[in-house]
Parts: sequence; structure tokens; C-alpha cells
Amino acid sequence: MQSVLTILALLALSGLLVAAVTDVKARIIQNRVVIAVAVLGLALQVASRGATAWVSIAAAIAIFLPLAVLAEAKIFGGGDAKLIAAASLLVAPQNVVALLINISLAGGLMSCAYIVAHALKNPNALFLSRTGGGSATEHGSAIPGDGALMPYAVAIFAGATYSILTEVLTCSSATSCLS
Repeated sequence: MQSVLTILALLALSGLLVAAVTDVKARIIQNRVVIAVAVLGLALQVASRGATAWVSIAAAIAIFLPLAVLAEAKIFGGGDAKLIAAASLLVAPQNVVALLINISLAGGLMSCAYIVAHALKNPNALFLSRTGGGSATEHGSAIPGDGALMPYAVAIFAGATYSILTEVLTCSSATSCLS
């Protein structure tokens, strides 16, 4: 049974990797990839938790709803919202908060890298003239690509990978991780 769970987790991580690569290349997360990750996550939950898999589904819905509101307000990407909810199905319900923290930390590190890369590329863009006026859009965006969106699927992949590896390593020393 453990080998089936490992295969499901690896396939789901492969789906997250595909989402990250396509997000970097085209700034889009394809619905079919999100659906594949979600289906693999559901299979993982049913295989490992049986009848209590509904708790994971409820957690995924609870994660998706506020992120969908942010996506509708154009504060957050819709594909990112769906992918985070799908990724939450890849960990035990008690590890969902840790998953969200890991994704957030990875996103924060990516943001710092983006700011540094942009500062190296265009040092004056981060420091607007106080006397000359103007706006950030006149002088360039504070992120690389002059307003290009950050491919957050990379952070989702990194956070989920760390969370899943942590869960697997913790479970490998336990007799059962099905609780």
C-alpha cells in the first residue's frame, strides 16, 4: 500500500512541476493540470484515509473559497488559487496549515529574489525621485519584467514538495500514517 501512496504522491508532484514550468513560460496554469493534481490528491486521501477523506475535501474547499474571492478581485491569480486548493489534497488534513506556510515562505523568497533581480537590472527603478515627482509606472515596476506577474506555481511546487517530503519522512519512521 505504501508504494501506491508513493506513486500517487510522485505523480501529483510531477503535475505541480508541470504547472510551475508552464507558469514560468506562459504565466498560465492549465485547468487540466490542476484537475490532474486534485484527482491524484483525492486518490491519495482515499487510499490513505478512507472514509475520513472528506476532511481533506472540506479543507480544500475552505482554502479555495477565500482565494477565489481574491482572484475575482484580481489580487491573486485564479490558477494559483485552484492549484493551492488542489495541492492541499496532497497532505494529511493536520498538515494543511504547514503546507500553506511553506507555500507562503517559498513565495516570499521568490519575491525577494525578484526584487533583487530587478534592482540589479534597473537600480533607479526602486528609488523614485522625491523632488521630481512621478509614479512607479512612469519609472518602471518594482518587480522584474515591468509589471509581469510572478509565476507563483513555482512557490506552490516548492512548498508542496517540502511539505510532502516532510510528511513522508515523518511517516517512514512511524508504524502507520493513516490517522
